[in-house]
Formats: sequence, structure tokens, C-alpha cells
Amino acid sequence: MTTSSPTQATEENAFSLNSPQSQGTAWPVAHRIAFRLASCFIVLALLPFPFGAGSFYETTLYQSMWFAAASWLCMHVLYLTPTPAVAAPYTLADNIIGYMELLCFVVLAALAAIVWTLVDGKRPNYRTLHEWLRIYVRYALAFAMLGYGMDKVFALQFNWSLPGPGRLAQPLGNYSPMALLWTFMGYSKPYTIFTGAGEVIGGVLLFFRRTTTLGALIICGVMANVVALNFSYDVGVKVFSSLLLFLTIFLLVPDLRRLMNIFVLNRSTPAANLDGPIPIHWMGRTRMVLHAMLVILSLYWLSGPSLQGPRERGQRPKSPFYGLYQVEAFTKDGKPLGQNDENWRRVIFEGKSDMTILTMDDSMHYYYADVDVPKNTVTISGERDLDSNQEKESLSKSVLTFSRPNPDHLEIRGNLANQPVVINMRKVDTSKFTLVSRGFHWVQNGAFYR
Repeated sequence: MTTSSPTQATEENAFSLNSPQSQGTAWPVAHRIAFRLASCFIVLALLPFPFGAGSFYETTLYQSMWFAAASWLCMHVLYLTPTPAVAAPYTLADNIIGYMELLCFVVLAALAAIVWTLVDGKRPNYRTLHEWLRIYVRYALAFAMLGYGMDKVFALQFNWSLPGPGRLAQPLGNYSPMALLWTFMGYSKPYTIFTGAGEVIGGVLLFFRRTTTLGALIICGVMANVVALNFSYDVGVKVFSSLLLFLTIFLLVPDLRRLMNIFVLNRSTPAANLDGPIPIHWMGRTRMVLHAMLVILSLYWLSGPSLQGPRERGQRPKSPFYGLYQVEAFTKDGKPLGQNDENWRRVIFEGKSDMTILTMDDSMHYYYADVDVPKNTVTISGERDLDSNQEKESLSKSVLTFSRPNPDHLEIRGNLANQPVVINMRKVDTSKFTLVSRGFHWVQNGAFYR
């Protein structure tokens, strides 16, 4: 059995905020300054938790305040065009406003830490405040992990990027990096559920003091992978996911020496101090019951009402023409069009009012298309810009008629952009695409790589 020298024990107690002897141990000056700075930044970044919207998809008053402040600073200090409001529903998004908010948080946290040091610079440690801050971070991080995790466990986060007609028809070279990642995740529900389970398990473990370190270790592995994916595939939540990873590391810092002793140095290590800021005997069993109720209600809320938005997003009505169509003939003014880049090659109908045109040059164009089945009409209007969800160019509404000679063919005729057209299309059987038809195989006589 190894023994620690008094000097080694003193150094370890000074480093480990969770050691039994750390209550009266003075922290090094650098640790105290780092704690003040981290505390101020964390509070600014996590507010208004636990008060605020009941979903990640809603905007709180606090977030709106920072959005307005960051927009003003962008326009009047940096002379930059602020991000449109539609693109910033939450703080710390990957846009001009988000980075300005991050800068504000860092600057304000630094100023607050300086004032705090001047006012309270002689305090030997902040163990009690640190315990309260750990509780705040534990619960905020747990709710974030459960929110995102449940979204994956119920296979909702990527359900709008399943390999449907649009994805199957779009050339792989035209995929954005994020679309490639989302399609990869959306293709396999088991893998999506597996990744969500890691987030849920880690989040649940954070609710309990004894399992906080284990939960933080699980989340650290999960979030390190998420952050790597977000940076590697240009996903627009790089800053926010990095914040969640930072919070995880914050929870692990007090146990770094103990973890190093166990996993690397093969040394014995003292037990962690699990005493919180509230005495254990306070309220006795009532406290345990309240804690259990909080966990159960959290799981219920984040697996039920909180997911209503993602469920509705994944159940949007489909077009009566739903599917992928190959254009067999396209005549304008009675003359067949030649093979040029701007001509239609394929047409995709997915959402109720969506129509996507794949032209000969493999570019995708998105239009509104309202189908009135009783009247046998389809109304096509201006081309959409997916980034802003606004019309990219003005196009007067064109009301055309359609007919279905048989279930596999569709004909649209009428005036399109004030020119008479007749478009004949054949429905493509998307179930024959390799990505959809391949499925899972226990036994493979060689790699199936196409």
C-alpha cells in the first residue's frame, strides 16, 4: 500500500477542491483568479436557467436582450451588418451576433473578476461558493444533455434529413458538409439512439452528487466528439457545443488529480468530499424525495412536452405528388427544349407546398407549389432561398393544370412565367436506390462498397 508524504498530501489537497481537507486550505492565487473569471462567465452564459423557455427552440427575454445589445454593438462600434433575427434564436450562435455576445460575456466576466479581486482578494478559498456553482452547472448541463439526448433517443433531431427523394436525387458533390453529416446521422436510427443514450445517461448521472464525476466523464467523451463533428462539418453550433464541453471540464477539474492517480499514475487516492453546501441531515428523507421528484419530472418534461416542436417538424404534411420524378419531355411554346444546363432534369415533391427542380447542371432550385387535387391545379411561385426562407427572385404565381395518366406518370401544362409549357414526368422508384435498399447484413462475402 503506497503512502503519501505530508508535502504531497498538502499539494494534492490544495489542487483538489473535493478533498476532505480542502475546507480550510488556502487556494493558490491563480486558482482563485481563475475561479472568479470562470464563475462570472458561466453565470452570464447559463442565465436565465432555470427560468426561461421550456424548449431549446424558443427565445427567452434574456436572449433577446443580448441579441439587441450585440446588434447595436455590431452596427455602431464595429460597423458590421448584424445577423437577421431569424438566424439567431439563441445566444452564442455561430454568426456575427453570437460571436459579439461571446465577446461581451468574456469582457464583462473579466471586468467582474477584476472588481471581485479588488473587493475580496484576501479570501483564502471559495469552496462553499464553488459547491453552489457546481450544483448550478450540474443541473444546467444535465437539462441540456437530456434535451438533446431525448431528441436523439426518440429519433427526432435528424428526422427532417432522412434520405428521402430530395437527398437521394441530389448529387453528393452538392451536399453541404452539414447536410452530409445530418444525412449520415438520419440514415441510421439505431446509431442516432445510441448517441442520444450516451447524452441521456450522462445527464441523469449529473443529478446526483456521487455520480457527477462519472456523468461528467461520459459527457466529456460524448461532447468532445460532438464538438469535433461540428467543427469538421461546419455545423452552426460550434460555440454553443464548445460551451457545453467547457462546463463538463469545469465539473471535472476538482477531480483531475484523483483521476490522474487512478488511471495514469497507479497511486492510491483519498475519497472525494461529497459534503455539499446544504447539510445532509437537513430535511432528511424529504430532501431525497424532492430530489427524486425533480429527476422524474425532468425526464418526463424533456421526453414529452419539450419534444412537441421536433415531433411536429417531423410530421409536416406531404405533397400529394410526394416522390421523385424524371422529366421525360418538356415543351415550351410547342417546341421541345434542347439539352442545356438550365433545363429541368428531375422534379422532387416532399413538403406540402415544396417543389425542388434539379436542372441539367445538377443545381437545385426550390419553389413553392400548392397542389389543389379537387381542381387538378398546381400553383407555382417564386424561387426560395433556403438560407433566409425568402423568395430569391420575383416570379408571378403560375396556375397550371395537372393530370395523372397512371400512378407512375404526371403531366403539368399551362402558362409558366407567361409561356405555355407541357411537362411530362415519370415517377422514380426510390426504393431501388442502393442507400435505401441495401439494409443490414450479418454475413457479407466481401465488402459491399459502391
